[in-house]
Amino acid sequence: MFRPLFWLSLSFLLGIVVGGAVSLPVSVWILLAGTALVLGLLWHFLTKSIDLTSLAKDLLFVTAFLVVFFLGAARYQASVPSFDAFDLAWYNDRDYDTIVTGWVTEPPDQRDNYANLRVRATAIDTGDGTDLEVDGLLLARVDPNDEYHYGEIVRLRGRLKMPAEDEEF
Repeated sequence: MFRPLFWLSLSFLLGIVVGGAVSLPVSVWILLAGTALVLGLLWHFLTKSIDLTSLAKDLLFVTAFLVVFFLGAARYQASVPSFDAFDLAWYNDRDYDTIVTGWVTEPPDQRDNYANLRVRATAIDTGDGTDLEVDGLLLARVDPNDEYHYGEIVRLRGRLKMPAEDEEF
């Protein structure tokens, strides 16, 4: 039994897997999808005068399979974040201290030995004395005795680290 939705879904999922393994720009994946579509339609119209009904159906299915495959890969690549110097994450795991300016986005989470402070970063100074505008969220561990309020502008000094993906985060 032919199930087109199953095969097209499988094609999309395979495209996501291949898009994760082969890192091409989104525009290249879309160009490949467009090329497959144009070639498939061109072949379909050129062979329409010849009585190849079985081959024409198979070719139409292969064309749809390839187009959805390439679109799945493009979707994956579009979802992968890319950081530049204007993103706070760009400065993670560097070997120098930074000064981050931002505002407190929620009340501090008080613990016994520290307090977690969520900050929306607006600027960063990497040591040259000038602030560069950035955007990003920061979870800072601060002294529990210091008092911070929601909406307060703060400047924090330290090394930015990528958070661990375990229960300690």
